[in-house]
Amino acid sequence: KLLIPGRQIQAFIRAGKHKGLWLPKTAVINLGQHHTVFLMHDKSFIATKIQTGLESGDKIEICSGIDQNSKIALNASLLTDSDGFIKTNSR
Repeated sequence: KLLIPGRQIQAFIRAGKHKGLWLPKTAVINLGQHHTVFLMHDKSFIATKIQTGLESGDKIEICSGIDQNSKIALNASLLTDSDGFIKTNSR
């Protein structure tokens, strides 16, 4: 097959392994300008702003805002109110 300018192609790129802190996408809420997770503090969850990186399948990379010992709600949408208003804390 010939490669012709403007023609669509389908390609798979193997990039190797990428280590980091990854969460299920269901644990992260995209608020447009930033991403949020619900971090467990004492016996309640606090909305916490995070920085995200790569996405792969149903996972998303967390670059900052939480660490590997943080306890996170796995389904963040269950903790939002009906208006979708979320006030976040930055760590």
